[in-house]
Amino acid sequence: MRERSRPTVTGRITLVDVTGCKIVIVSLSGEAHAALWHDAPRVRKEGRDVPLGALAVGQWVTAHLKKDEAGDRLVTLVTIKPKPSAPTAASNAPVKR
Repeated sequence: MRERSRPTVTGRITLVDVTGCKIVIVSLSGEAHAALWHDAPRVRKEGRDVPLGALAVGQWVTAHLKKDEAGDRLVTLVTIKPKPSAPTAASNAPVKR
């Protein structure tokens, strides 16, 4: 429940509705986060602005959120990220001292 109060959420897009102005992101913890927009959010990829249409289901993103006067969650910025890599055996190995 603590994750809901965070101003950002990182996860995978499960819904992008450009005409309905809605996005749903499933966070790394498995929690679904729905957010709306009144003005199209800024979308970034590899340090550059890209069109809203660049967002697609299955992409990994970090979304910056805020609440409006009615208490709805609004997305203001979405950063498209590379797919997270799986941990390797080397990264899980104990540190030798």
